[in-house]
Amino acid sequence: MAPLDTRPLPEELLLLCAEPVRGRLRIPQSAFYWAVPGSVLAELQLGGAITVDGRRITGFQPLGSHDEIAAGVLARLEETGKRKHRLGLDLAMRRIPRKPTQQLFLDRLTAEGVLTVDRRSFLGLPYRRYTAVPPGIGQEIAARVAATLAADDAGPAPTASPVAAAASSAPSADVAAAPADAPPAAGGEASDAAGTSTDAADGDRQPADQDGRSAAQDRQTADRDRQLAGLIYAAGLHRRLYPGPAGAPTRRAARRLANELPVPRAVRRAISAMSASTAS
Repeated sequence: MAPLDTRPLPEELLLLCAEPVRGRLRIPQSAFYWAVPGSVLAELQLGGAITVDGRRITGFQPLGSHDEIAAGVLARLEETGKRKHRLGLDLAMRRIPRKPTQQLFLDRLTAEGVLTVDRRSFLGLPYRRYTAVPPGIGQEIAARVAATLAADDAGPAPTASPVAAAASSAPSADVAAAPADAPPAAGGEASDAAGTSTDAADGDRQPADQDGRSAAQDRQTADRDRQLAGLIYAAGLHRRLYPGPAGAPTRRAARRLANELPVPRAVRRAISAMSASTAS
């Protein structure tokens, strides 16, 4: 399942196409012909449903969520994988029905109230115009991704050295030691003190567990944002979302991820091959 405050990668990729003022979706269809299938693969990889090594899918696992669209894609890929020694990412993307899959995600976003749809016709041909609700949802996603990439560029926060940590945990010299001849505490008092200590330890353990879960969720969200950044660059959305000199650091980071991460790299190969065949 996607972490809180995020949506599946294909949906977020579509929402990133929303105009910031009116919220109207402007989807670059030629790039999204491959970007949407790639985002489905990236979502399956993040969820542990597929294992990716270089250009190939090397393993399949049951899907940990109840996403019917992703489950259908996974079943199709597993069937193809049974006939192949190793299923390549390029072939896997071709096995995902591109326009029908994109429409499924648009329909789901509409059913959940994230998009509205206006059915129109032009020269007698029907078409649909989608609008994001609220209009700025795409900008919120783009800002979240940019913040993650900026944090990556900044590096990890400095930590205290072992010597400093030991010094901070040592008892203060101002605390007077108990006299050697002080009488032992009464049994009841000792028991109360032990109980209080145990209760305090239990109380301390709960925030620690919550902090651990929060840190794991933050890491998961950051991994999703990196995949999304690579897909943003592969789909050609980087200049639209991060324009001008202010967006240059984010564009550079997105380009690096598009070259490093296997799925965005496969999307770039597919789009380049399609462009080359169209030009020839």
